[in-house]
Amino acid sequence: MCRLLFSLVLGACASAAAFAQASLPVLSEARARFLGECRQAHVAHNADAARWADEQCMAEWSKVGASAAATDALLSALPAAPGEAVPLAALRQRLGGVRWSAKPASRQLSASGQLGKLAVSVTGTPAAKTLGVNWMEVGAEVPFDIIGAMRARGVELTEIACEEFGSGEWQRVFAGRVPGRAPFRLEVAQRTAPVANANSYYGATIDLSGMLPAVSGPRQACVNPSNLR
Repeated sequence: MCRLLFSLVLGACASAAAFAQASLPVLSEARARFLGECRQAHVAHNADAARWADEQCMAEWSKVGASAAATDALLSALPAAPGEAVPLAALRQRLGGVRWSAKPASRQLSASGQLGKLAVSVTGTPAAKTLGVNWMEVGAEVPFDIIGAMRARGVELTEIACEEFGSGEWQRVFAGRVPGRAPFRLEVAQRTAPVANANSYYGATIDLSGMLPAVSGPRQACVNPSNLR
């Protein structure tokens, strides 16, 4: 009996360890591709950008690097197959880098915590339904690009909706695919503070149902270069 229990515990630990090691690496060609596409988008939007686009794109690539931990957490939360439940307890175990709070931050959440500068939120219990990461700071430049970080890891993201509320505020929705994991829906929202005493915001939420969202009708297009990659 003891031997059986030991085997079960050992198997569970091995599965958790295997999952934890499944972070997707950044593709070798990702940086060059990102910088090329970034420059093309800026210059297509404004011909004068040819003078400063390279420097701007390097700054934007740094946001991809800053998004590594959040991107790994979101992708690690995905079920292996469509329809597979992700128990809340298992999700907390998978996301070992999150400092989980003793109680959820609100009644709408089943769990919450902190991952570096990002607040982490989970809905659904006993199976998790969504996982979100959010950042907010007064008057700051948004330091994250989870969309770029996912694509740099070979994740296929197809935009199904994009809405702009001004030059620095937008919301985008994607259908995502990654080998070995269930398809997913990703929502990303960003607001860059228009004045120094206003809040900047960045948030990304991934759906854990394992269902690929359907594209219904023509999508609304965004024109800001930061939304075109």
